[in-house]
Amino acid sequence: MAKWLAGAAVLGVGLGFLASRTLFLQWASLIPWAVAGLVVGALSIDRRQALAIGAAYGFALGFSFIAFDYNGADPVFTRVPFFAIIGAVSACFGAALSLAGQWVWARLRTRPGGGAG
Repeated sequence: MAKWLAGAAVLGVGLGFLASRTLFLQWASLIPWAVAGLVVGALSIDRRQALAIGAAYGFALGFSFIAFDYNGADPVFTRVPFFAIIGAVSACFGAALSLAGQWVWARLRTRPGGGAG
């Protein structure tokens, strides 16, 4: 599961970096973030894994987005506690989206006459 956690964190950092550089999207940045969260959950084996991986994705996304977008006069390391709070809130959203993605994908796989295989 460690490589899944690392992959989800890398995805979160990548999306956080891209969004911090393309602020013209404003609220529309939430769409790819949500889709990625759902996909992370769909790729998970079970709810426990979806919860952990989704939280890692959400934390990395929220923390990196705020950190990459920081333009303050104070050194960035003085703002790490605030960035961590944003990351923790984002982890909750990432976990919820991942659980939703895992739930939907599990229902599609077990539906009679449908799903993957």
